[in-house]
Amino acid sequence: MASIIYKRFFEIRILHDYFLSSNNTSFFKNSLSDQDRLDILKNKLAHKHLDLTRDLEIKPDEKSERLLKNQRIRFARTALGLLCYIEVKREQLNDDTIVYRPLIPIDNKLKLTFTITLKNPLFSNFTLGRMKPRIPAIYHLDNLNDSGNKNFPSLSLPVEDFTNEKHFEMGELSMIGGILKEAIIENTNPGDWQNIEGSGFVSDRDRRVISRKFTYSFTTNPGLKEAEFILSDDSATDIKSIPLTGTTILQSVQLDFEKDNTETEIPPGNYQLRVTDGTDVIDIKELYLNDDLYSGGLYGIFEITPITPDADFQLIRPDGFLVQRTPPIGNEISYPIFEMRCRSRISYWRYKSDQPINPAPTDLDIVPGSADRILVSEQPRVLSLAVSGLPLDPPEASS
Repeated sequence: MASIIYKRFFEIRILHDYFLSSNNTSFFKNSLSDQDRLDILKNKLAHKHLDLTRDLEIKPDEKSERLLKNQRIRFARTALGLLCYIEVKREQLNDDTIVYRPLIPIDNKLKLTFTITLKNPLFSNFTLGRMKPRIPAIYHLDNLNDSGNKNFPSLSLPVEDFTNEKHFEMGELSMIGGILKEAIIENTNPGDWQNIEGSGFVSDRDRRVISRKFTYSFTTNPGLKEAEFILSDDSATDIKSIPLTGTTILQSVQLDFEKDNTETEIPPGNYQLRVTDGTDVIDIKELYLNDDLYSGGLYGIFEITPITPDADFQLIRPDGFLVQRTPPIGNEISYPIFEMRCRSRISYWRYKSDQPINPAPTDLDIVPGSADRILVSEQPRVLSLAVSGLPLDPPEASS
């Protein structure tokens, strides 16, 4: 009787500053090695300080649920995200390397979609993201590195370069002079930012899946009475414009991009939306228009394509075998582990003392008129979960 073999196909880990950082030190600090981060993860998981199933519901959508079954792929939720196993046949190459071929051949166009829904209504309170998005888009993270500028293992698009045509909320990310920075106040000024460590973070650029009909809100342009919305395709060709002129102040408008200026159907895909006040550009947003993927009740989606051109992000090699394999000498080559890297929100912290404090400790300022009793941080600090009642280090084994 032939044995049934399942191997790990791929994993997605959601790594969140809020749960993983401490003492105002980010989990993504450059000085930490991969082993350091792995040790932190193991420690948090061992003491049950980290379980994102309490905050997020991740599951395959209806179509992918059928695909998983047909392809003999098993889906499992983990404390960090999700893990998929696939049924395989074990083979041995001429050099004695042990490899695994999917029992059911994988189609080149196969795509698996997993939805992300908020279970914890407070998740957005400590997770970086626009509080007042102009477009109600949802996050989209995938392993198709079409642009060639994603860095494995992060599934996020690179953070956008700063532009004063865009209004930034406090904590939002931008590349300024080739350096990753976060806004320390709500602004359109390249000077109101601070450097941060790490890379591959989820940003507003990933919040881009929307249906072809949606509402646009003028959250940062009070008094505007005139606007034009211009949609361009991935070749930078303008395909539709929607001008708005009136006597009343624009607050929110319904936009319809089902058809272009020639009344031709606009297919699902990547587009750019520019918004002007009639003269100047006041907003630019990359969009992934897709009626089937979008649902207003979702936080985001993962899209995983097993066969991709980028070797770093593929699940199946060109020879048809899984990435995971065991050479005759050396360590086993692992299955792909992708990451969704989430930044915590930042905030200026205020501390109140029963007794006067003067001078103020380092990095704190005394609030004028508080009789030296209220202090505020000089710079915003990352929010992190305070854990109590359990040791941070594994207990020593008893004899």
